[in-house]
Amino acid sequence: MFDLSYKLGNNLITDDDILDELVRVFLHGQYVLIIADDSAYNFGVLLQYYLNLVGRKSYLVRVSDITTSSVLISQIKGSFVYMGESIPSLLLEELSGRKGVIFSMRRYEFPDCLSIILYPVEKFKGMLFLPLSAAFINVLHRLSGLGRCFKSFEDVIKLISDVNKDFFTHVKNILAAKRNAFCLGRGFGYPLALETCSVLKQFLGIHAEGYPAGESKHGPIALIEEDFPVISFILNDETKKKMISSIMEMRARGAKIISISTEDNDVLSISDAYIGLPADLPLNAIPLLYFVPVIKIVESFF
Repeated sequence: MFDLSYKLGNNLITDDDILDELVRVFLHGQYVLIIADDSAYNFGVLLQYYLNLVGRKSYLVRVSDITTSSVLISQIKGSFVYMGESIPSLLLEELSGRKGVIFSMRRYEFPDCLSIILYPVEKFKGMLFLPLSAAFINVLHRLSGLGRCFKSFEDVIKLISDVNKDFFTHVKNILAAKRNAFCLGRGFGYPLALETCSVLKQFLGIHAEGYPAGESKHGPIALIEEDFPVISFILNDETKKKMISSIMEMRARGAKIISISTEDNDVLSISDAYIGLPADLPLNAIPLLYFVPVIKIVESFF
């Protein structure tokens, strides 16, 4: 089983009263305003996909886009979700008194607002994608019935305990001495690709760019050369065939394909490094379980 002893399990929300209140926040008003700083923005993109699945309208903005103007905050006609390491002082007064929830590394006391403390991965304190993925697992299930409810973090992570650990050695060999990489995904896989780019840049010094797989054919593919690393996230849904088509084109130009996918012989046959996850992963746990291998890749370099 993956060693995730660095507090990540503390983010899993199992208290029924808190889960019920979080659902009320997400269903309040005409829409949900998602406010995220740079450490959480990619998860904000992912959260929009989930809210869209359940028919809930949402808007995503960066903290930096609204700290200079109160217009957007003052016109909120729904609830807000704030995600970030802390809240800038300019926003504290604007958010106070509004219905919402704050996911942050410190606690805030606002009326009519929940404050959830995040516990990041020890070696990746500036990256909130993993703790947010853990925190939202049961929230998403309670909100929409997506996936299943988990009583403990161990029940989540054991779903991928049997994956091939040689994968990490293969990926390390592919990325060694490389200065550039692409990360591709479709649907839920796209924000996973974006967050992987952030991790590669920050911790391995690799210039990585993330794209929806379809857009990789309009410019980025021209940069592919022999042994160019391409990390692809392939989900077991309607996007799989198009993802396979995109990475086959990359491979034909000499790219080294690193696939994080559900178990699939077609994906295995076109991948230079492949990790096969169970095909029946609960939908609400996909962000966490697909991203854990990325963290283990980075840790293999330490």
